Amino acid sequence: MDVCAKLRGIFHEKRVGHGGTLDPMATGVLPVFVGQATRAVEFAENSRKEYMAGLRLGYCLSGDRALLAEMSRRGQPWNVSLPAQAAGVAALRETAFLEEARELIARERPRLAAELKKLGFRVCPSQANYLLFYSRTELCAPLLERGVLIRNCSNYAGLEAGWYRAAVRKPEENRRLLEVLEEILAQAADGKNADSYGGAPWQRIS
Repeated sequence: MDVCAKLRGIFHEKRVGHGGTLDPMATGVLPVFVGQATRAVEFAENSRKEYMAGLRLGYCLSGDRALLAEMSRRGQPWNVSLPAQAAGVAALRETAFLEEARELIARERPRLAAELKKLGFRVCPSQANYLLFYSRTELCAPLLERGVLIRNCSNYAGLEAGWYRAAVRKPEENRRLLEVLEEILAQAADGKNADSYGGAPWQRIS
């Protein structure tokens, strides 16, 4: 099965705030499989909605009381820190920032996806504030050397080495990512050409 199609079957993305639908920046729908039954559980996570990296704060809505009780039983006794609670209260007042972020992502996501495709990457459709894509060239280490960090998704269930996730950021940051990726791909291509000539680039004769 196509990996993108498989992921779409696992995570059902919807939009919010427009036409009364759900906002992927605010909530996600996670299928919970129990035998042959599938129950939808809605999660909201402020670290995604308000970009509070490292401050995990959210809630879960479900009509299945047994499931909620089991989740509570398995959870940590103190699973929400005081800084996360304080940041969450403050973030709820930042409605203008949230709308600006929605508009920014709506503009930049298709642009970034199109440019990644031009570079030869396989990009999965997305309605979130990040893009999942596949590369035959190893990216994390060379990106990190250049001060850029993306998510290595090779440890995700159903994925393998070569899958990465990049956040949709400001235009200048997206341009920087694309420039560095282009540089890495060119360097990798030069290395392959060097191997075919039996030597390093500086050893080749023009």
